[in-house]
Amino acid sequence: MSNLPPNRHPFEVQAIQLRSYAYGESDLIVVLFTREYGVIRAMARGVRKARSRMSGLIAPLRCNHFLLKRGRTLHGISQAESIHAFSGLHDDYDRLMAGLAIGELVAQFCQEEDAQPEFYDALLTTLFLLSESSQPRSVLLWFLLYFLESQGFYADWEQCQQCGSDFGGQAYRFQNVIEGGLRCERCKQGPDHRFLTYEQAMALPVYQLAHAPPESTLSEKDLNGLIWNLQQQLQHLAGRELRTFSFLYPNQPVNTTTQRGTSP
Repeated sequence: MSNLPPNRHPFEVQAIQLRSYAYGESDLIVVLFTREYGVIRAMARGVRKARSRMSGLIAPLRCNHFLLKRGRTLHGISQAESIHAFSGLHDDYDRLMAGLAIGELVAQFCQEEDAQPEFYDALLTTLFLLSESSQPRSVLLWFLLYFLESQGFYADWEQCQQCGSDFGGQAYRFQNVIEGGLRCERCKQGPDHRFLTYEQAMALPVYQLAHAPPESTLSEKDLNGLIWNLQQQLQHLAGRELRTFSFLYPNQPVNTTTQRGTSP
């Protein structure tokens, strides 16, 4: 049962704007991740008009205080006041694309009207870190691992997920991009496994256990490869393509082969 107030009653939320869609000539449908109610959808009427007082506030990856009027399927935005603009996200292409990929991920997986205050706080912290980071893709990798673990998909990167054997030294490791986790060379079967370099394999547990994004020593190719692997797993779980991620590799066609050393 919904814990929102009765229909037509006003209520206040603190929300991170994840996505928005044009509606009609001047309106926007906005996907909000609120601390109080989880994901909700709201209509910003007339916001695309040049003279709208809210036009500068209604944009993805902003944190605002909203006064909403409850509706049956869409709530109405009556007022908006800025809390955090995260201007650093909009000054850099990589930061912006990483932030939009995170927004699409949260919008896809988090349930409507399912409050997750701890996850909301974690997302807010991630956006702060991302807006100031010189390594935005490192922040994205850290968040993807945190997100999978928070959704119940924890992976032990020190053992083969198939046979349970410990990896040692320079043992070959293959990441399963559908089921998650790593497989040893003996257990690797089918086209869903991608070879990891030793540096990639060592980075995964470091990122997963870190309380903040670590300083990355990975090459751009290795970092993009790990992000791509996790993207494939998340798309499999979602049952659909996560389109924003494709903009992370605008000039690099993704190589889906499982040969050693290949990466996007």
